[in-house]
Amino acid sequence: TNRKDTRKAVVIAYATSNFKDADTRMKARLAKHGWEGEALLLPDVLIGETERKTAAEWLPHADIIFMTGGDQSRIMQRFKA
Repeated sequence: TNRKDTRKAVVIAYATSNFKDADTRMKARLAKHGWEGEALLLPDVLIGETERKTAAEWLPHADIIFMTGGDQSRIMQRFKA
């Protein structure tokens, strides 16, 4: 497909207890390996419909999807929503 929104890393930080700035930390890690794109923190889908729609739009257009470590049961709570 011909995408205009390239070089996008989506960070799924639902499992971590340290959610804040996970996107910034991931972008710094990727930059060490030559990544020049943006890193976006996937919104919490439990908040509401806007966040669910944003997540559904971002994931298919991501060049990289990174899931942080932590309590994996937190991830399933979100994806069941």
